[in-house]
Amino acid sequence: MKLKKSGDFLLFLINPLIAAARGFVNIRNRQSLFVIMGWFLVFGMGLSDLNELADSYSYIHEFRLAQNMDFHQYKSMLEDYLTFESNTKDIYTLTVTFLISRVTDNYHVLYIFYALVFGCFYLMSLKILLRYPISNDVVFYALLFIFCFSNPIFNINGVRFWTAAWICVYSTLSFIVDKKYWKLLLLLIIPLIHISALIWVMLVLIYIITKRFQKVWVVLFLLSSFFSIVSYLDIVSSNINVLPPVIQAMIHSYIESDRAQEIMEGSNLPLYATILSNLPGYFRLILSYILIVYSGKINRTKISSNLFTAYLVVGSFVNYTASVPSVGVRFQHLTYPLLVILWAMNDDYLVKYKKLFYFVPVVYAYSILYWLRYMASITYLDIYIAPLPYSIIKYLF
Repeated sequence: MKLKKSGDFLLFLINPLIAAARGFVNIRNRQSLFVIMGWFLVFGMGLSDLNELADSYSYIHEFRLAQNMDFHQYKSMLEDYLTFESNTKDIYTLTVTFLISRVTDNYHVLYIFYALVFGCFYLMSLKILLRYPISNDVVFYALLFIFCFSNPIFNINGVRFWTAAWICVYSTLSFIVDKKYWKLLLLLIIPLIHISALIWVMLVLIYIITKRFQKVWVVLFLLSSFFSIVSYLDIVSSNINVLPPVIQAMIHSYIESDRAQEIMEGSNLPLYATILSNLPGYFRLILSYILIVYSGKINRTKISSNLFTAYLVVGSFVNYTASVPSVGVRFQHLTYPLLVILWAMNDDYLVKYKKLFYFVPVVYAYSILYWLRYMASITYLDIYIAPLPYSIIKYLF
């Protein structure tokens, strides 16, 4: 065991990315989780201000401005936030930026911290999946990929929503699967990280109130999954007024932006690219339909039944708002961990569908290429190929 630990440590020193890849292969080994966390920190350290269109570029710019911010200015921004009428929608990045700027002017340290918080909730959620034995290796690694790719470490580029997303997932899974009800308190801090997380809080409340009506949610999920994009737009537009004012403003501001119009109209992607980029979503629906068919077996245990209902609640909302990039498109990523763990819980009943997972590389091929392109736009190549000491010296000293 000591020899194995020494080998993992040596490989991590030589190349953290390869060590992390090996960690995912041996993911059920507890030590692998530490190696993966190590890679997350290295990636955070290497994230750079290379792409002016990336969210991280704005956060780095704000960090540099914070060098000249004094406590009274910070306090004033906090007070402004508490009025709920300012442009300051949350205080997580504001506070972290201010505090770290007191210690260093190196923004790589800032992103190491962001990677640490993001990675902790990522891996704590992943550990819940790893409890469940899956007989077929192809199914296991396919589910593992879907789980991990739903919100990968790259997303610290847009740190606020995606960090909140893993906290949402972890608190909900802990509440439903582990019956640790006190972890619902985490939901209280999520809006401080990203205001749109209030939507998740509402969905959890809806689940708690309506969890006895699973059959109703099955019908709602099926109906919502067949809406067309045009139907989404019409329904969202005509019913947006029922949402809280803060969320209404968020949706309006996004829908009215030029970028949102491009996304919704598909003007920035050819037809084939639009279809390929949506394949993971279609695959999610296929898996969902299979689970609905086997709902009788899924409901044999209370935990599985409750998680299934929670997934239907969230999935119905995602389907309903799929045409709004700041809502349905984003929150779709939070459904994958619930879906994957639900499938893993009931793997014994679903063995006949194992060949379906052979298509996962094809389903995600375009998304992976798209993701790699953006990875390259916010980091230098050396972070992936250089030894750890080189990266530490380059980015921290």
